[in-house]
Amino acid sequence: MKKFLSSLFKLFFSLLFALVLLEAGLRLFPNLVPLDFLIHFNEKPRAEIASRVGLKTKGETILLEREDGGPELRIFKPHTTVVWPIEDNGTYSVVKMDRNGFCNPPGNDLPQADIVTLGDSFTWCHAVDPEETWANQLSEMTGMSLYNLGMGGIGTFEYIQILKKFGLQRSPRLVIMNIYEGNDLRDLDRYYFHRLYHDDDPVEVIAIPPPAQPAGLLDHLAEGYEFLREELLQNYSYAYNLAGAAQEYFKEVDSPAQTASASSEGSTKEKRKENFKYQLVFSDQSVPFNPDNVDTDEAEYARRLYEQEIRFEVLAMLREPLAEFVTLARQNEFIPLVTYTPSAYTAYEAQVVFEDPSLGELMPWFSRQQRTFLEQQAQEIGYIFVDLTPALQTAAKARGAKELLYYRYDLHLTPAGHTVVAEAINQAVQELDLLE
Repeated sequence: MKKFLSSLFKLFFSLLFALVLLEAGLRLFPNLVPLDFLIHFNEKPRAEIASRVGLKTKGETILLEREDGGPELRIFKPHTTVVWPIEDNGTYSVVKMDRNGFCNPPGNDLPQADIVTLGDSFTWCHAVDPEETWANQLSEMTGMSLYNLGMGGIGTFEYIQILKKFGLQRSPRLVIMNIYEGNDLRDLDRYYFHRLYHDDDPVEVIAIPPPAQPAGLLDHLAEGYEFLREELLQNYSYAYNLAGAAQEYFKEVDSPAQTASASSEGSTKEKRKENFKYQLVFSDQSVPFNPDNVDTDEAEYARRLYEQEIRFEVLAMLREPLAEFVTLARQNEFIPLVTYTPSAYTAYEAQVVFEDPSLGELMPWFSRQQRTFLEQQAQEIGYIFVDLTPALQTAAKARGAKELLYYRYDLHLTPAGHTVVAEAINQAVQELDLLE
C-alpha cells in the first residue's frame, strides 16, 4: 500500500512539474499556441494571448451601431496599432489605423474623397502597408483622392453600414465594393442566420429553486474544485486551457459533430473538416499552399452549396445589399462599381492541384456560380461589375513562382497581388470613363 501511495505521489508531482514547465513555456512564448487551439481557450486567456501575438481582440475595437438588424459589427478604435505575422518570410506587418479606425496612409483622411472603397481583408491592409493596398495604389494611378473603408472579417451587409456612417459624408464620385470569392458567402449566411433566428425580446423563464439542503464535506470539496477550475485554471492557466482546447480540437477532427444550420432547413448534417491544402505546380517547381489548412470554410460552403444544403435564399439575399448600394448611388450621385477578387486557387487555376481531388472540380464550380450571379445582378439592378479573375490569372501565369500574388500561409494578396488588382481596376475605370 505504501509503495502504491508513494508511486501515486511521484506521478502526481511529476505531472505537476511538467504542467508548471509547460505553463512557463507558454507564457514566455505564447505564439506556440496554435490558432486552431486558441479559439477554444477561455475568453480571458484567449484575449491575453491574442493581444501578445498581435491578433485583433475586442479590446481594440468599438461596437458600431447598425440599422439593418444584423449581427455585432466592430471596427478598430482610432489610431490602433495592428501587428500581423507574415509566415511566408518570418516577418511582421505593423500598421496604424487612422482617426476613424480604418487603414489609410497618413494624410488621406480628408473631408471629401473622389473614390471610396469597401471590402473585407482583401481591401484592408492585411499583411501589407497602407501604401501597398490596391486602394492606395489606385489613388496614385488615377490621381484621385481615395478613402479606404475596408475592414477584415465582414461581408456585403456590413459594407453598406460602413458606407452610410463613414463614406457618404465624403461625397464620393465613385464607390467600389470589392467582393472576395472565398468567404463573402459565409458572411452572408451568418447575417441570414442572425436575422432569421435572433430574438430581440427573449422570454424570461423564472424557476423556483428547490429547498436548500445542508452542505456536507463532499459538497464543500466539489465547490472548491469548481472554484479552482472555473475561477483560477480557466481564467489564468495557459496550460490548462491548452489541454482543454486540444481535447476539443481532436474531438472535432476525429468525431465530427452533428450540427444544425439555418441554411440546411433545420436538418442535422455531419460537418467534416475539409482538407484544403494544395500545390501550385509550375514548369520549374511546385509551391505548397495553405500548409496549415486554414480557411476550410471556403471548401465547406462550396460543398454545401453544391449539395444544395444552403437555401437559395441565402445566395439570393446578396441581391439586397447590392440593390441598396445602387439606391444609395442614385440618392448620393456616385457611380456604383462592384469588383470581384478571386481566391488564390482560382487565380492559379491552371497550376493548382488539391490534395483532396474532389475539390479540383468543386472549387472552380463555386467560383463560376458567384461570378455568374454577380454579372446577372449587375444587369438587373444597375451597378457596374468588373471581374478581376482574368487579370489575376494572366499575371499569375506570367510571374510564376518567382513573384506570388497571394501569401502561401494565409492566402491573402501580397503587395504584388494588390498591384495587379489596382492596375486591373484602373484599366476598367479608364476604359469606362467612370471618373470623367
